[in-house]
Amino acid sequence: MRGMVYRGNKKLYLEELPEPFPKALEVQVQVHYCGICATDIEEYMYGPVFIDSDKPNRITGEMMPLVTGHEITGIVTRVGEKVEPDLIGKRVVLNGMLSCDSCDRCYEGRTTQCLGAAAVGFARNGGLAELLTWPADHIVELPDSISSLSSALVEPASVAAHAVTSSAVKKGDRVAVIGAGTVGILACQISLAMGAVVDAFDIRQEPLDLLNKIDGISAYRVDSPHYASAVEGASVGGGYDVVLDTAGHSSTPVESVKLARHGGKIILVAIYTELTNIDFNALVSTEKQIIGSLAYEQKDVELVVELLSTGQLETEMLISEVISLDDVLSVGFAKMMAESKDVYRILVNPRV
Repeated sequence: MRGMVYRGNKKLYLEELPEPFPKALEVQVQVHYCGICATDIEEYMYGPVFIDSDKPNRITGEMMPLVTGHEITGIVTRVGEKVEPDLIGKRVVLNGMLSCDSCDRCYEGRTTQCLGAAAVGFARNGGLAELLTWPADHIVELPDSISSLSSALVEPASVAAHAVTSSAVKKGDRVAVIGAGTVGILACQISLAMGAVVDAFDIRQEPLDLLNKIDGISAYRVDSPHYASAVEGASVGGGYDVVLDTAGHSSTPVESVKLARHGGKIILVAIYTELTNIDFNALVSTEKQIIGSLAYEQKDVELVVELLSTGQLETEMLISEVISLDDVLSVGFAKMMAESKDVYRILVNPRV
């Protein structure tokens, strides 16, 4: 089989690989689609950052070189010992996060904070290949109502779901989402499904136009009068119950604090490359809360599959293109790095 193997900084190669066979309690998955994420590109350009390069991962026992790719949907083709054979032929998505199940955080049920957390494509061979193996208890079956194409974005949607549920958003809450990239657009839809009234803000008009087509979501530019009015309203007792920052710019946490109501919650669901300057006195005097949100858990994946199956979540509108393994670098990475305004997710079909 073929796969994209990461061998270090700017060293990503399409190679012939042996077929992986499942061990006990594992399944083999034929990959239908694997999305290219900004994290994949950052690892390629600036890594190894998340990929273990000097010693094997404590959970998986694997290290660089590794097959990359962590947004995976496919079909079970083999099962290992102690796995029900009925799983063969089932379409599935992966919960791509593994935990040690023995640290304090795991005992608390906070597996995203596991001291040895491991992710597919970073600590174990990932989805930019024709086949991979994965623990059978970390997959979620797909109902017939969900297409393989739609399910390709379950992973980033699970990141969004984890952020939304971390805020304990409820029916009638006012939610603001800063940043209308892939995770931001998905967070808007999931907040709406939870019963919230949703506003989205971005500097780009194109994703805002996309969001304004969804009933129940209003989207505005950050240089619009509506945004200025929202900030002013929050300063005099109004504001949003929950603000989700998916943009990751150094200024967006500051803006998030301005938009939140007194006692409101600010959820940070981005990776920040620059320091930010937050007025902590403003937090103290208004009892606003800042909460970090990282990755996702099994229950988040299951929630996303449920929302897709009931039509409350739309993902195919975010798929910009489907390419082959041959085009991962020349097309997929190149277009993502160009930051084109109409590129959200590029999927790879390893079977072509």
